[in-house]
Amino acid sequence: MNPLGDFDVDRSRPVAEQVYAKLRSEIISLNLKPGHVLSESELASWLGVSRTPIRQAVKKLEEEGFVDSVPHLGTFVSQLRIEALIEAQFVRESLECALIKLAAKRINAASEVALRGILEQQEEAFASNDFLRFYALDQEFHKFVCSLAGMPGIWKTVEVVAAHLNRVRRLSLPLPSVPTEIVGQHWDIFNSLVERDPAGAERAMRKHLKNILKMLPNIQDENQQFFKNIGPS
Repeated sequence: MNPLGDFDVDRSRPVAEQVYAKLRSEIISLNLKPGHVLSESELASWLGVSRTPIRQAVKKLEEEGFVDSVPHLGTFVSQLRIEALIEAQFVRESLECALIKLAAKRINAASEVALRGILEQQEEAFASNDFLRFYALDQEFHKFVCSLAGMPGIWKTVEVVAAHLNRVRRLSLPLPSVPTEIVGQHWDIFNSLVERDPAGAERAMRKHLKNILKMLPNIQDENQQFFKNIGPS
């Protein structure tokens, strides 16, 4: 069975780039889970392309740490590495805590309405157990903050830095209380923004972003097979 879904190739663009983006997305979304064997022939069949762009895409994913090639054994989706998660968390926290202070100085009535709408939709997604939409709205909230701070381009940097961290975030959503905590923390950030309180917004954002590391032991306990090592050193 093909776990990757539909894939329509745009022949006006390099195929390898499209295959790379597709596989990267599927790895982050956990459709391709850590430890999954990546067969060139199977991927080519699933995506309807030749092996050459598959090989090029997998090489790039390996360079970014999403794929491991083990001599005589094969190629696999990489397991989650604790040290990489801690480093990603540090960089993301540094960026977003700086951005949120700027956002608190720039928020206006229109952006307040837009942010409130995102959070209300996220609550609806949680109520209907739609974790896919819940996650998408989580991303939308943080992306909007970057834009509100006047630096929308930084979101691309955040996405790159947080890619491995996002795999863990996806694992955390089914855990009891996690979605409730996320929504509550988003509202705390929102309230500080509305109050034009840069220091309060920074504290709320820092607490929110640190939450994933706080939950990491529980996430590891529930998904030990996906981690390279058990427990931070």
